[in-house]
Amino acid sequence: MDFGSDVSAWEWGSKDVVNQIKHKYGPKELKVSSGSSTRRVIDFGDAENSTGISPTGQSGYFFDQHYQDQTPLYLAGKSRRQIINSDEIPVNQQSRLIFQP
Repeated sequence: MDFGSDVSAWEWGSKDVVNQIKHKYGPKELKVSSGSSTRRVIDFGDAENSTGISPTGQSGYFFDQHYQDQTPLYLAGKSRRQIINSDEIPVNQQSRLIFQP
């Protein structure tokens, strides 16, 4: 699906937009047919000003307490500030998941 270069003509909220993204990579056209539904807005001038949201919440694990904790924000079209500063992470951390072999 090619939306064209005129952003004002795009139909925001159209269900046809979901997973209908194509990208030209050299001679190949890559089409997204599935994947996680996440929204990210990255401010490359100030990465700490970036936002994002995930409909399955902080955890994608169904039985986790954080599963779907971001769903209401996602459905409302809102997002959260992405905390990426190593000094801010411990201050804002509510829990920690440690993977061990």
